[in-house]
Amino acid sequence: MDYLRKPLSREQFKKYLFDDFKQRREIDKIVLHYLWKRKENYFWGIKSLIGLDEYYKKQDRTFAFHLCVKDDDIWIAKDLNERPDQSGDAKINDWAIALECDAVIGHRPPNKKTWKTYLFVISMLMKRFTLNPNHLFLHKEFHEGDTCPDFTKEFLLKELNGEKHEK
Repeated sequence: MDYLRKPLSREQFKKYLFDDFKQRREIDKIVLHYLWKRKENYFWGIKSLIGLDEYYKKQDRTFAFHLCVKDDDIWIAKDLNERPDQSGDAKINDWAIALECDAVIGHRPPNKKTWKTYLFVISMLMKRFTLNPNHLFLHKEFHEGDTCPDFTKEFLLKELNGEKHEK
């Protein structure tokens, strides 16, 4: 199955990640983002991915992120074996997976489905690549004055501890 730029369920994502994905680069961090428009219902699936792809091409860049989460859907925007173009620091990009979440605003995301799916994806990525909380980074950690994403790492870790997912 071609997984790129199609909505995946949790089960499809797990199959992709644990059965079908053939890792060709070291991955030692997950960088967490939210979509830059920061308003409810900003992500519209394939239309948004095409628009973002065009936006990045105009900047002479590739997709800044690998995965985007909206409601129960997990979208693969970019092959996990390709480096993201999310940060000006190649050391960060070379070994990272970048994950976007639609409409994460403050400590209470407006859409619980999206937030639960986001936590699920983080948990699965950590399990697949044998990462621990020290391998999780907020985008704002690499950009002074940035607020992306609009939650703290402490909040995220508490939320992740409440989410137990089995392969």
